[in-house]
Amino acid sequence: PDYIPILLYFQMADLASHWYHVYSTSTEGSGHHKTKEALTERNIVLRKYYDIYWLFAYLCAGAEFTWIALYVLHWAPDFGVGPISLAFVTRYGFAPACLMKNIVNLCQ
Repeated sequence: PDYIPILLYFQMADLASHWYHVYSTSTEGSGHHKTKEALTERNIVLRKYYDIYWLFAYLCAGAEFTWIALYVLHWAPDFGVGPISLAFVTRYGFAPACLMKNIVNLCQ
């Protein structure tokens, strides 16, 4: 609960940056916002983000799972399956994706 304003900021930045990217590419007439033609004038971070599909999938899924995991960890801090805790998976699997996704949001 103490971090809700910060987490909401990241969610709003994600929505706003994506909306801006979709809107700007549609007004330029360059087609779908993920096509190579639409991305030719964009920065290299954004071009690689949409061009490398496994990276795109990891960052999107990792960011969403970060938010879910933080919620679960708030109510069940010791949650895990066998020897692997959700805190460990979040820290080393989901959180790096979320951080990188937010860097992409800033570049978008």
